[in-house]
Amino acid sequence: MTGLIKYLLMSSEGDIGQRNTFFQAHLAFIPPINLLGLLVRQFDEASTRPEEECRGIQASVLRVIKCWLNNSNVTFTDDVLAEMTKFVITVDTHQELVQEVLRSIDGNASIRPLSMWPSSSSSTSKPTPHQLALVLAKLEWELYRRIRPSEFVAYAGGSLLSCPNLQAATSFARDICMWIQLRMLDLSQGGPMDGFAIRERSRLKEYFIVTAMECQKIRNFSSVGSIAGALLLPTIDSLSKTHKLMQTQRQEELKKLKKFTKSNSNYRTYRRALQDRPCIPWLQAHLDDIKDIMRNEESVDKQPEPPLLRFEKWTALQESARSALQYRGVPFNFEEASLSNAMDYLKGELLTVREGDLNGTILGNSRRLAQIENSPAEPIHRELAIWKSGFGPPPGSRG
Repeated sequence: MTGLIKYLLMSSEGDIGQRNTFFQAHLAFIPPINLLGLLVRQFDEASTRPEEECRGIQASVLRVIKCWLNNSNVTFTDDVLAEMTKFVITVDTHQELVQEVLRSIDGNASIRPLSMWPSSSSSTSKPTPHQLALVLAKLEWELYRRIRPSEFVAYAGGSLLSCPNLQAATSFARDICMWIQLRMLDLSQGGPMDGFAIRERSRLKEYFIVTAMECQKIRNFSSVGSIAGALLLPTIDSLSKTHKLMQTQRQEELKKLKKFTKSNSNYRTYRRALQDRPCIPWLQAHLDDIKDIMRNEESVDKQPEPPLLRFEKWTALQESARSALQYRGVPFNFEEASLSNAMDYLKGELLTVREGDLNGTILGNSRRLAQIENSPAEPIHRELAIWKSGFGPPPGSRG
């Protein structure tokens, strides 16, 4: 059997017919999990060969697995697909091939569909990224247009009870950030070592990235900041395998979102995007302006004879409020669409943000998942697959 596997690996792309014939007939003489074990063994043993030869063999293993998955006459059970996923996500080279194999795994996952995220309401369908972006814009706009300039002055003075509308808007932004973390770090969807769970997190992260890009298109910068801020927090950003499994396009979009939300250079990228056109501004950037004004005032007050800067301070505060609220009187054009289901879904999801010790849950889950994702692949898992195939000793028995 090992010789036959080596022959398959040496076959050229033109011999695809022979590979397909083998995959259609293999059930008669070897179970799929054992065949996978043999392929994993060939992949691992290639590392002892010269670098160029090693890369060639390992690429051939990935191509053979892809061919196997794409054979329409073969049906895969959930445990085989899970083992394939667990193996493929440990591969650090041939990333284009890795992504192709993962897409083929997804295409065969009919027994356990990969959901976007667990729904809190069985009666409400999950929105598309575009629908979610529109719902967020409607909610954010209603909060934004109610804010009054005096609330910025109250915020500067620390009188939070005097700025209820500003508080409502910033609280909503925090809820979105918290909700995304809860969904990304949910441990209920399979065991933490389950390859499907890591794949789901990767796809969910892509979903939120696409949603943020949709928000940017319709100029809802408030939601862009909330979503990007959540995805870039260490609780999520530390999940290396989740990030690695994303499409290259999504990784590049995340880099753009990171640049957009950077606070250095006075949020330069964000302020360039404003362009005095209708939008929902990102309040965090403007509230940071107020903090800078108050910080500068404190440094002046410590001098023996401070100049009379009170007038300048209040003028700066008024200008900061004007800059943040200048778009309230400009109608924000929403796409005409029926969004009642998406609205109900989001409101139902946000209810979970107010349950229990969420910070403790988020930090605990993040540490657990990061430890798993950032640790090197444990050889025992591959030894187990090889042992199951009948071509190796039991796991842990090697000296």
